[in-house]
Amino acid sequence: MYALSIVPYQVDFHLSALYMGLIITAIISSIYETVFYFQLWKETLLESERLKKTEAVLQFESLKNQVNPHFLFNSLNTLSALIRLDPDKAELFVKEFSRIYRYVLEVKDKAFVPLEEEIDFVLSYVFLQKIRFDNQLIFNSKLPPEVGLYFIPPLILQNLVENCIKHTTISEKYPLRIELTVQDGILTVRNALREKIHTTNSTRTGLSNITQRLRLLNEQEPRFYKKDGYFYAEIPLTEAE
Repeated sequence: MYALSIVPYQVDFHLSALYMGLIITAIISSIYETVFYFQLWKETLLESERLKKTEAVLQFESLKNQVNPHFLFNSLNTLSALIRLDPDKAELFVKEFSRIYRYVLEVKDKAFVPLEEEIDFVLSYVFLQKIRFDNQLIFNSKLPPEVGLYFIPPLILQNLVENCIKHTTISEKYPLRIELTVQDGILTVRNALREKIHTTNSTRTGLSNITQRLRLLNEQEPRFYKKDGYFYAEIPLTEAE
């Protein structure tokens, strides 16, 4: 007891020790809170990305599901016109259409198809349209040897060709010439500008659908523009890995 009594009570020392303890506690608490909220932020960010991907997938599926009715709707419009004008051609159209629509069903669940397959399909589609337009519809393609390296979302090229036919005046005097080229990973569809005053009924999902699908698939933007009396559609292609 005597030994303890000679040690003076140092208020400053105890206050310093108390302050130091509080500071250390505050630092540890800050570190803990920082780690906790950083982990929470990461989980929130990951959940947000998952939701964005889910939303993008659902949106893409919705856009894809618009393509089949769009193709069917416009083909039936063509068939309706042929039945009135030329029943024999209408019968040939139905036979050819059933074969072509099989391809539409085969690719409906695919995000990309080889460009060569899409071009073959479009050639069949153009043949189908020639039943209606005869020599008033001309389709030319200039394709490089490396065309086999590219992929494209299905039915996009067909949609572009259909857009040309639907919105352009076609006659014996002014046949519709559609030109397809591929250069530097860009597919270009070009046709002369002779826009119809009154177009046929449309679901109005064509070019807008193409734009949205490409944005969702690979964040690329197509280009649609008019220049020197022509309408151009430029589609960025995806290269095989």
